[in-house]
Amino acid sequence: MVTAVNTYASPVLMYSFGIIDWTATELDDINRLVRVTFTKHKAHHPRGADYYQQLHDLRDFFQAKSQTSNIHRAVNDTDDRITPLNLKDQHVNFKEKIVE
Repeated sequence: MVTAVNTYASPVLMYSFGIIDWTATELDDINRLVRVTFTKHKAHHPRGADYYQQLHDLRDFFQAKSQTSNIHRAVNDTDDRITPLNLKDQHVNFKEKIVE
């Protein structure tokens, strides 16, 4: 099931991040639907990692790596509301709105 989601669903959502103005509420609804479906089919533990914490940790990683890596610096400079990480903006509150 995870392979199917990673193969088919994730690319569709990732493509939409630069096009659709997703709010945090809409992303929470999608996240909840995926987690409920995974839990129903025993593919996910209901008390899994927090989505916003994962976003925060990934942002921290990219911003730290951008200090020493040209490729990470280029990704940070390019990501202006393209992904949920919004790496170009130094101060993002994930709870308010992911993509403007």
